[in-house]
Amino acid sequence: MEAEVQARIPFPVDLAVADCDVLGENSIEGKKGLEVFFAAAHRDLIESRFRLLRDVGLIPVAIDVDFLALARLLGFTGQISDDRDVAIIDIGASKTSVGFYHHGKPHLYPYIPIAGDYLTTELSQKLSISWEEAEELKKKTGCTGDSEASEVIQQALEDLQGLYPQLQSRFDFYEADFPEFKPSKIFSAGGTSQLPSLDKFLTSRLSIPVEKVNYLENVPVDEKGEVSEIEGNEPLFATAVGLALKGGP
Repeated sequence: MEAEVQARIPFPVDLAVADCDVLGENSIEGKKGLEVFFAAAHRDLIESRFRLLRDVGLIPVAIDVDFLALARLLGFTGQISDDRDVAIIDIGASKTSVGFYHHGKPHLYPYIPIAGDYLTTELSQKLSISWEEAEELKKKTGCTGDSEASEVIQQALEDLQGLYPQLQSRFDFYEADFPEFKPSKIFSAGGTSQLPSLDKFLTSRLSIPVEKVNYLENVPVDEKGEVSEIEGNEPLFATAVGLALKGGP
């Protein structure tokens, strides 16, 4: 088992925090075996997160993969099911995670090292404004319209190394692995998914409906619960809510 783990991670196995879960049986070229979901992270990364939580007075009780947290939330709210084939993208500040939920099983693909900060940097450089000004302009302008700012954002999204071509490559890989299936919907989460008109832009390019994650109407909230910061920002908090639904280690 240790050799299997080492073959799949880029650092020594004794520095890894790893876990796996059996998804079920599968056959490849006539050979039967078990399909396993495997996840690993560097121990230093985990410990640094734990220290941060403890420093602010919190007690960590679980570690999870961001895609699984989002899938758990969507499953809890009835937005995905075992008979639906959907994609989930988490567009944050520095990276975009991409995964597919197919027949009740998660399929993760390499993350994209392009997200919101890249768009801000492009705006800052192309319009010769400060990074802070570019960030505010990005949130206000979005990726559609006739302004110079929106044109810069669209160009950055469509660039060869931009978000759209790299997303398309992940979808191409997925359809090559599962040629008989095509995602019926893309759920988007993360702060950058709230960029004005980004969902419409990606829908038009990928030819698959893109819908921002929403869940407040279907997640029970204690009467003392404060959700004012979440209202209108559901994609930003989606991973945290999905993690909270895990309920234990």
